[in-house]
Amino acid sequence: MKIRKFNKNNTSILLQNKLDIFQNPIVRNTSKPFSGDILPTVNKLELFANNIQDLVTSEFEKLAQTKTQNSLILSISSEYGLGKTSFIDRWGSRLINEDNIALKFDAWKFDHSDQPAISFFYTMNEQLSLYKNQETKDQINKIIKLAPAIITVIEISAAISHPWAIPFISSFRKAVKKYQKKTADNKVNLNKFVKSLSSLASKSKNKTIYFFIDELDRCNPIFAIKLMEIIKHIFHASGVVFVLTLNQKALEATIRKIYGLNCEQSSEYLERFFDFQL
Repeated sequence: MKIRKFNKNNTSILLQNKLDIFQNPIVRNTSKPFSGDILPTVNKLELFANNIQDLVTSEFEKLAQTKTQNSLILSISSEYGLGKTSFIDRWGSRLINEDNIALKFDAWKFDHSDQPAISFFYTMNEQLSLYKNQETKDQINKIIKLAPAIITVIEISAAISHPWAIPFISSFRKAVKKYQKKTADNKVNLNKFVKSLSSLASKSKNKTIYFFIDELDRCNPIFAIKLMEIIKHIFHASGVVFVLTLNQKALEATIRKIYGLNCEQSSEYLERFFDFQL
């Protein structure tokens, strides 16, 4: 992402830097992203975004009533080339224009790596720095500082979701918990990280941070699965929403080939990652 030179007095440049996260030639009017030549279709897309945001608000209200700290993970699944990227670029641009926090990770750009955590945290830190102001700088600085320490926690948490662990998941979780007790510092860092994310989300206009994960269906499936494991087990912070775009049928087929699962197992395996499938 190209960051323009920032002058503290020039808020328009800072806004443009944020909008550059959602670069897309289709989104010609970044001040009104849900406008364009195909108006009926775009209107439907805007309504779709509104409905998702209403769903998110409702779910977080339910979680708050039960005092449950958790993020939400949504998947948007369709076949290749049907406009998933265009949709989230429009939606993300609108969220930014409404003074909300919206981040984007183009997974396909980084799937040559076998360590998605490093590229994801680097991208997150770079984009979060654009949202620093007097009100948010303490939370953002904490998140950026803690990010490297979270890598060690990922090695433990991600293992829970490996397909070979499915039959032994209960006993495996107990083993993980015992190990985490021995690594108290890592657990403390993770708790601080989650609290900082929740605190930052509370300062957003709609009390939510939106992470858009794009092009997941085009990635190396091992990379895609590792990334989903990180999202599921690390970012369980209230007010944090992940929106993943993918072709679920294609990803399930690849998982079956790699891990030797049947149709039902591969479907159940992926469903464990998502709170809502759209």
